[in-house]
Amino acid sequence: MYAIALANAADTLATGLADFTTAREAAETEASQRNAEVVVRHEETDVVAFVTSPRAIRNQETGEHFVPWTRVETPKFAAPNFEGWISAYTRKRIGATVYRKVEGKGWRVHDGRTGNFRDVENTKQACNLTSAMRKGTEL
Repeated sequence: MYAIALANAADTLATGLADFTTAREAAETEASQRNAEVVVRHEETDVVAFVTSPRAIRNQETGEHFVPWTRVETPKFAAPNFEGWISAYTRKRIGATVYRKVEGKGWRVHDGRTGNFRDVENTKQACNLTSAMRKGTEL
């Protein structure tokens, strides 16, 4: 048996759903109607079996998918513009911005706390660097 509930809330929307397929469909309907993230839990073990959100449903309906090398995120905090680089993603908690080279390959990680930056070869190195920054390393 499965139950569906709003994510990050104690509101249970339905219980006693016999199979996973029915519970998943009900969760997707609730997510789109309420414009909120909905979670499907297995009632006996309390394990989360499925999570859906309105954005995921819209992407599924419209066919929108993330295409590699096209992600662009405008920083929600002060971040410099580097010529030949475009902001790919940010890490608000540490004030970091990761830039992608406009032409060719390459990534740049900017530390908003110090204003310094470091160029790296790939996203894995950028991820490792932002993880180290989160743990206290400054550029």
